[in-house]
Amino acid sequence: MTVFRSFASFLVLVVLAAAATPLRAQETPPAVSSVVAAFAQGNARALTDASADRLDVSLPGGASVYSRAQARLIFARFFDETSPRGFRVEHQMGSGAAYFVTGRYTSRDGAFTVLLRFGARGNTWELREVHVERHGLE
Repeated sequence: MTVFRSFASFLVLVVLAAAATPLRAQETPPAVSSVVAAFAQGNARALTDASADRLDVSLPGGASVYSRAQARLIFARFFDETSPRGFRVEHQMGSGAAYFVTGRYTSRDGAFTVLLRFGARGNTWELREVHVERHGLE
């Protein structure tokens, strides 16, 4: 139930951000591009290099808040278990100090819906939340 509440809260934030003016693709912040590329490659180090010191992570099987080092291990195991085939951005939008990305992560085991939340820190963006949910087999 906690994962569902976290997911529901995240979706509310995404809907609120959708009311803001979406940013065009050429305005995608570099940290966002790095995280998207890291997901496509299954690169846990690159994924967490762009993260905040604490990262809210929800993967199939559990959810928690992790340090950057812990999150790196969690994602390394996730990528080892799912063998990435690619990542496709479906939506991205920014609103004030928040930036959201929804996408589809594909692996040898099927597809996953991914929700990413970034927060502004000074003049840069840092990854603050990752929610991954099994989409279904393709």
